[in-house]
Amino acid sequence: MDSSGKTQLWLLSLLLACVAVISCRPLGLQSVCEKSESNSSGKDADTGKCTLSKEQVIDAANAAVRLHGWNLEDFDVIYDEENTEWKRFLSDVGTLPPEYEGRDCHIVTYKPRVRPPVTFGGGLEVTVDRNSGAVLGIGEIQ
Repeated sequence: MDSSGKTQLWLLSLLLACVAVISCRPLGLQSVCEKSESNSSGKDADTGKCTLSKEQVIDAANAAVRLHGWNLEDFDVIYDEENTEWKRFLSDVGTLPPEYEGRDCHIVTYKPRVRPPVTFGGGLEVTVDRNSGAVLGIGEIQ
């Protein structure tokens, strides 16, 4: 296979991985909100919507990182309790992209443990919908 064919194959693989990550939702995340009506654990008292726990949001982000082929042992996982990264994104973006409309998102950050990192600079940020567990994006921090 020539270099052009290898490049096309690599790009196709990358595209398929991105589609898989965007649509991924680890098994078991619905269980908090699909419990009986008598158990309101995991539901927001005001809206009645499911809100995943910190651990469930991290699990969803970890699954996406693994799906991309990264080793979790290479990173320190940072869950921003105040969700300042998401709030900063909202203030910077102006108009929210359609895929984020109506979603309650949280960003989980992955900082490399070893300097210099093997494949990229400052780490990763994974955006997770706290109501569904859907991973909406993975971005590399420069």
